[in-house]
Amino acid sequence: MTTFIKCCCIAVAAAGIAAAQSVDVYTTPSSDGTNYYATSYMQVSMASSPVCQEPSKPCAKAIHTYKQTVTITSPSGRKASCSFGPEQYSALTSVNLNCEASLPLDDSPGDPDLGEWTIEDQPYADCSLAGTFLNGAWWSITNVWLGVTFFQNPTPTFYGCYYSQTACSSGTPSCGGGWGFQMFEGCPQFIAGTFLVVSDSLLNLIICSFTITVPASGPGPCS
Repeated sequence: MTTFIKCCCIAVAAAGIAAAQSVDVYTTPSSDGTNYYATSYMQVSMASSPVCQEPSKPCAKAIHTYKQTVTITSPSGRKASCSFGPEQYSALTSVNLNCEASLPLDDSPGDPDLGEWTIEDQPYADCSLAGTFLNGAWWSITNVWLGVTFFQNPTPTFYGCYYSQTACSSGTPSCGGGWGFQMFEGCPQFIAGTFLVVSDSLLNLIICSFTITVPASGPGPCS
């Protein structure tokens, strides 16, 4: 799940000055139905910090070093990673650094890698005068699974059949109405659609990728 952390460093200890510096570090999962993505961000803005307004102008003398690595691990153990850095900037320079790792959702063609996908985030930040102020690792989990939604009352369109209404006899559909499907023999009154679902409850994230639909005799259980 997405991690959002605000960290503090003690700035310019050698000069006897202590002040807080905000650093935003977070990762976001996403999917386009074919690949799973994890994007990491590190955002630092120091110029308005009180320590930088000191008469001795300590921030003008300091150099910050940033680096970050993000690794995706699929349920079957496949891995992909991205990283940036080490990159060095003046402490007064606002930075917005990011990298994106991606991994196919399918373990093999047509065989989705279902279960818990893990993101490991390892950020690091260092001040040339104050030392390391960010160094650690944290993990987040996103679920990938197959969901089923029953639909009813289609509207014929130029591209096929548009279903705006669900037809669930029980359960809550993860993927609701508003889908268009190509049908080769008219538009059945009821259909069952199976979706590849990427979900993250902390983010309230649901990404549905259509896989297959079949005609149905009536409403059915949704998931």
